[in-house]
Amino acid sequence: MSYTAIGSGSITLNAMSAEKQKNLQEALMNRYDRLRTADLAQCGDDMAYQIEREYQELTQAMLKYNDPFWWLTVVFKEAGFTEVERNPNDVALSIELSYCNNYYEDMILELLNTLVPFTAEGFISYRGEEGDLWCHVFAGGEWTERSGRICYDEPRPQFEESKQNLERLIEEIRRQVIYDDRPYEDRARDLLKAFEAHDPDGVLLALSGRRLHEHGVAAGIWQDGGESAHPDERE
Repeated sequence: MSYTAIGSGSITLNAMSAEKQKNLQEALMNRYDRLRTADLAQCGDDMAYQIEREYQELTQAMLKYNDPFWWLTVVFKEAGFTEVERNPNDVALSIELSYCNNYYEDMILELLNTLVPFTAEGFISYRGEEGDLWCHVFAGGEWTERSGRICYDEPRPQFEESKQNLERLIEEIRRQVIYDDRPYEDRARDLLKAFEAHDPDGVLLALSGRRLHEHGVAAGIWQDGGESAHPDERE
């Protein structure tokens, strides 16, 4: 039984010199070698020819163009991402990702960890079939998972509209706002895309310029540690 998830996010790589591009290509090629070796060990001699041929085709597809963005497009789509787009406004190689597929966390994290030496920042959020929310965050030089559920506390007392409370509320709103210089057309397009994908994190990003985990008022939703809020990837 497969577990379906939808998600979106981005990953930005460090500035790429010719030498670093070569290192990235070698890392992705070595990754294919590791995966091929693991598949051969698991399937045995009967499937050896087919496995060798499949990985040969994957390698040829990735090396079709000498372009880091093309390489990443190939490997991310192999991992289940449905859309891989380059952000033309960024000087660094910044890639926007969309996910709508059967969710296999091991496959995704294996790829993300391969890219760790080349990654500057990254965040990918997901929503599961039962409304579960989780995300992969690149922080401190590694990818980690944070997960949780949106829970509603007990009813709180009605907001008292005193001058002091209103000033505090206005100050909190001002503190949360991030100035976003994107054209309104782009923001509207992002909002529509997130709405159609039933992606609350994407909606919040389009409206406020911040993802859910970045809002101090919502910090309690992402719980560090503990068990994951979504089922096992494979059953």
